[in-house]
Amino acid sequence: MYKLRAHRLVTLTKLYSSLVFRKLQLYSVTSVYNNSSNGATTMSEFNIVWPKVVLFGDSLTQNSFNVQDGFWGALLADKLQRKADVIVRGFSGYNTRMSKIILPRIFNSDNMKEVGCFVICLGANDACGATGATRQHIPIEEYSENLKEMICYLKSIGLRFDQIILMSPPPYDHEKYKAYCRDQGKEEPVKDNATVKQYAEASCQVASSCGIEGINLYAAMMQDVNWEKFLVDGLHFASEGSLFVFNLLWFSIEKKVAHLQQILPTWSDINREDPSKDLLPHKDSKGAEG
Repeated sequence: MYKLRAHRLVTLTKLYSSLVFRKLQLYSVTSVYNNSSNGATTMSEFNIVWPKVVLFGDSLTQNSFNVQDGFWGALLADKLQRKADVIVRGFSGYNTRMSKIILPRIFNSDNMKEVGCFVICLGANDACGATGATRQHIPIEEYSENLKEMICYLKSIGLRFDQIILMSPPPYDHEKYKAYCRDQGKEEPVKDNATVKQYAEASCQVASSCGIEGINLYAAMMQDVNWEKFLVDGLHFASEGSLFVFNLLWFSIEKKVAHLQQILPTWSDINREDPSKDLLPHKDSKGAEG
């Protein structure tokens, strides 16, 4: 029994020593940082702030990092490497009645401080037929009001109107989606492209009335005579559609994040003998990390 206790004591001693050693390692870095000769003074300057671009919507957004088809969000993330994180909050099947309820549960004044751009893309489910089995339909008047409520909420927690983009739902290929539902054993959808157009136009009207940027994705895609190629199943983006969305959206996002610089220096520019000179903040380099 004494041998067992001794073994436990040795194990705890090793663990404690390891933890102390780690603290000493951390202290060696922070002490260099906190040294008055280094020029930096507060931990808020020591911590790296990472700007954000947020994508909020339904399955078109949820799938935006799908490497096979729906990768428009991944393309944005690639474009913004070491400048901003692309945060995806997409919820398959959700309409605006559902989305406006969860919005305050996800975003607040604390986690919106670093957001440079907020993209909303909703309406594909709202535009379903009122008699459909999925019961996702939202009357167009309520759809517009729901969007307005969400935009006003975002403003109330610190976003400026010029940071918000409202993107309409894309076109809808009924025959292709009907075939997809049949193959998947789902009920035939009650929906048509003409109705989706009305919701897309309503989305743009909301953007205009709220003073934010609106993107009519429906109209932009419909300009292509072969617009059906943009949809893999008639509803969700094919690879061509994702590339189209990225190019269209980047034109707007780029202006809102143009001020962002690369976070931390390129490796080849770092002092090899004393990396802290380039990797820790100094009074004469404030703001250089983006």
